[in-house]
Amino acid sequence: MSRGRRTSGGWRLLIAVLASWLPELAVAQQIEMRSGEHGGFTRLVLDIPAGLGWRAGSSGPASYRVEFDKGGFQFGFDAVYRRITRDRVSNVAALADGAGVDLALACDCVVEASQQGGGMIVMDVRPRRAGDPPPAPLPVPVAQVDEPTPLVSPSAAPVLDLGILPGDIGHSAARALLPSFDPGPRLAAEIGTSPEDRAIAESFGQSLAEQLALGATRGLLDADGPLSQLPATEELPKHGDGEPGVARDPPGAAPDHSMSAEMLTGPASRGFGASSVLRIGGQKACLDDRRLDLPGWFGSDGEEAALARLGALRARLVGEFDRIDTRVQRELAQLYISLGFGAEARALLQLEDDIPDPVLMTLATLVDGGGDPAGVFAGQSECHGRAALWAVLGAKELPASAEIAAPAVLATFEELPLSLRRTLGPRLAERLTEEGQADLASNVLARMARALGRTTEEMQLAAAGIARASGAPDRAEALLSGLISAPGELGVAAAVASVDLATEEGRPVAPAMVDLTAAYSTEGRSTEDRDALWLAHVRAAWANAEFDRAFGEIDAPGEVVAETRLKARIEALGALATSGDDGTFLRLALDPGNIALAPAAAALALEIAGRFLALGLPDPAGRWLAGPVPPGREHDWRLLEARLSLAKGDAQAAEIALVGLQGEDVLRLRAEAREAMGDYAFARSAYAELGDSANAARLAWLAGDLAASTAGGDPVRAEAAAIALAEPPVTAAPSLAESKALADSGGATIEAIRALLAQSAIPEM
Repeated sequence: MSRGRRTSGGWRLLIAVLASWLPELAVAQQIEMRSGEHGGFTRLVLDIPAGLGWRAGSSGPASYRVEFDKGGFQFGFDAVYRRITRDRVSNVAALADGAGVDLALACDCVVEASQQGGGMIVMDVRPRRAGDPPPAPLPVPVAQVDEPTPLVSPSAAPVLDLGILPGDIGHSAARALLPSFDPGPRLAAEIGTSPEDRAIAESFGQSLAEQLALGATRGLLDADGPLSQLPATEELPKHGDGEPGVARDPPGAAPDHSMSAEMLTGPASRGFGASSVLRIGGQKACLDDRRLDLPGWFGSDGEEAALARLGALRARLVGEFDRIDTRVQRELAQLYISLGFGAEARALLQLEDDIPDPVLMTLATLVDGGGDPAGVFAGQSECHGRAALWAVLGAKELPASAEIAAPAVLATFEELPLSLRRTLGPRLAERLTEEGQADLASNVLARMARALGRTTEEMQLAAAGIARASGAPDRAEALLSGLISAPGELGVAAAVASVDLATEEGRPVAPAMVDLTAAYSTEGRSTEDRDALWLAHVRAAWANAEFDRAFGEIDAPGEVVAETRLKARIEALGALATSGDDGTFLRLALDPGNIALAPAAAALALEIAGRFLALGLPDPAGRWLAGPVPPGREHDWRLLEARLSLAKGDAQAAEIALVGLQGEDVLRLRAEAREAMGDYAFARSAYAELGDSANAARLAWLAGDLAASTAGGDPVRAEAAAIALAEPPVTAAPSLAESKALADSGGATIEAIRALLAQSAIPEM
């Protein structure tokens, strides 16, 4: 037995040595391709032997190739199209020598390839975006890979432990099956988000998507809301099925439901909570106050001492061998944030090799007046700690059901260093005003005034916004008028706010304001405020009845985004229909570029068509009503179509347009149509039902109802009806003397007429 065991062990050792020395002697290896559809992209995964080198790139106008350092492989493509369509990848094929695969692309797509876990090539196929570079060709030199070094793609972010979510992304097989964070068609770029904010959001979103997906896969996340259970989903392949999977609980083990997540976004009547808050394990996901301790980072010795600490921390930042001391780096970044040096803090945090702390990065952005693009403070406005203030500051708009913890916001604001209160206070007041918390915003400004001992111009601008939101436009205009001449961005903001207020209230704008906003628009054409300044100039022009100037700006080529141009055109046409003179209205409203807007702006089309009908011009009105009936505006649209038909003399078409509609305005138009068709009885009863006695009496006269005509408001028609209804007087035969007097009177009349004719006779030529 002993000898047998030694012999068996020797054979095993020999086989292992031969396998390591002569890998070419092995049979052709099978490489399986797996696939998955993830909405924004299609994922393909190749499981390759560890240490195998590869390269990838575009091999043609609509093809992508992955080549290995050596050939002889066989590929399994049987399961590729079981889970994906051919919308993005129309075909997959092996190269002739078995040294790679070819992808045939069915769209204008980008392929992002990366190696994960040393044994998987992950290829994400997504539609090309506007800013994507042209596809890179297949590299000529073959890279020799000695170690399974992961290749990080631009879309893949390093792992980030958020601290508030369960899950671990360390399992390489699980990582390849997770969805990649894809923000869609770069909506952030369309709304003017800065590149720095987009970088924070994309990296944070990648990590969040990975951790949520893995947590759900492991059964750590349960839906806690109106749904009693989640819909059934297709299970991931288990170990031993030929595909690597995610480790599962052992058989018979009870699932761990200690952690659960709830995203509250619906009304309480449907089983949701009071606001949009992510709850983990039944608790609100509120950041710990210790991670937001700006007063502690600043210190209790004042700003001068805090500034003095900067030098000491900078001196200790880089240690032996030029390595950054991460503890000092974090402390210095926190001090920068507490002093309001957001840009410096972000630059310092980005010196790390890994993703910077998202909380510190977001705080650094917020103290510089930016937003929270990564959503670090999303859903925390109702938290009873420091996070509530930063949640309000960072959000562009809170959910409709969100609440604001006013005591927490005020307490956090009061403990900030004075320099931060001076810079963040006006912005906080503006955000609170936007959320309908005007009283809370006024409280913030009052606390600032007490702390500073005065009212700054920035506070005055915020107070104008509060007055405007509170329904006090006169006070708002008075506050703004004192700021328009202020230098720098403050004066620009005041001018823009003043124009917005005037147009909102329907007030004229001074001619000087048109020229001032034009200058601001020209100066700011290369800044982030370009669109807002341009829109303020266009509004000032049409508010001052300079419609030609306004439409000239709208039609002029420039870098203003299409959405802003469309908004400006709709506003200018609305003002033109309301207050423009007839000549200007006719000229601009008949411009083909403006008429083309009708299908996309139903309310505007109704308004302009109504003015054309009031001017007695049904044909131009019909051009604005030529499109389909817009959803939700069928009643008004059909009323105007009936008016248009009546103006063209087609009473029957007007009657057809009104079929099925109810209301007094419908009944009045129907009465006009019936009158035009000669149905005076129906028209009369309709006017009587509407309480229009004058038209009812007029229609009664036309219908031959003399008795009803006598009760009308027209005295002539009433008297005529009374005479027609009266019996003729009964008289006796005239006497001889009366007859002779009548004849003599007639003779005298004849002589008088002859005398008049003789006096007015035209002399013969």
